[in-house]
Amino acid sequence: MKKWVGGFLITGLLMAGSVAASEGTVELRNTEGEPARCWMGSVLLKTFNYRLIVSCRDLTYPASDEDVFDYALWIIPVSGKDPERLGVLGVGKAEFDVRSKFSEAWVTKEGRQQGFNQKMGPIVMRGTVRPIGFLEVEPGVPTPTSVVFGEVTPLRPTGASEGQAPERVAAKGVQLGVTILRVLGVAFVLGIGAIVVVVLVSSLGSKKNVPPGL
Repeated sequence: MKKWVGGFLITGLLMAGSVAASEGTVELRNTEGEPARCWMGSVLLKTFNYRLIVSCRDLTYPASDEDVFDYALWIIPVSGKDPERLGVLGVGKAEFDVRSKFSEAWVTKEGRQQGFNQKMGPIVMRGTVRPIGFLEVEPGVPTPTSVVFGEVTPLRPTGASEGQAPERVAAKGVQLGVTILRVLGVAFVLGIGAIVVVVLVSSLGSKKNVPPGL
């Protein structure tokens, strides 16, 4: 019984590791210093096949010379078997279904003769399968942000200083207001007087300029 349990545990661990190695994303970086590169996503379906979606940028055709016309995608099985050729990338958009669990992917340049039995060409891109981080980590419970309110300092009347009573400040304000009103009153009276003087002077001057007999 213990042997059966141990066997199931080992098989489960191997399967879990294989799934983690095959379901994820692959960044296929160029190994020759060229701008061409590819990205691949791998998802395990209920048919136990892996659906691969590939998107590439800056692929050059012909790939190098007149005998190299295609880029081919290969996967490296975790079982240790030989690399499997999935097909050509075409214009840089491709989709494949594969049953083998894999941990690495390659892109090679191929000549005119295409086929699954074709000899592998030079490897120009390669990358390893990385798990999908967003799905691997369980999202945590957000912690509410606490707001700290500071003490509110009461406003002091203008002109108030330390050790000065509010009554004194109010009295000074009243005195200042009375003084301003007095100044305004005097200015108003002086203005009225000046207007009266101007009117009288104008009237006297106009009478002197009237010709006799009028």
